[in-house]
Amino acid sequence: MAEFVDGLFVKRHEKAPPFVVCNLGFKVDDFVEYAKANKKADGYINVKILTNKNSEGMHAELDTYVLGEQKQPDPAGEMDTPF
Repeated sequence: MAEFVDGLFVKRHEKAPPFVVCNLGFKVDDFVEYAKANKKADGYINVKILTNKNSEGMHAELDTYVLGEQKQPDPAGEMDTPF
């Protein structure tokens, strides 16, 4: 299940030049608390910037992938697919 990153906001301004992919806004107190609560043993958190399925907006999602870890089957039979 996707987990949004607290305190991190992603925006794409329609008048931005093509080389500007997106703008990130951090609500520092919320983001720092979230980062501390979700950091891995190496001190990092990984975040994916994704486009929204039903709109042209974007969002930040916590990347919980661990190399070599087997994904558990979804009991509801739903699959995370990009389309």
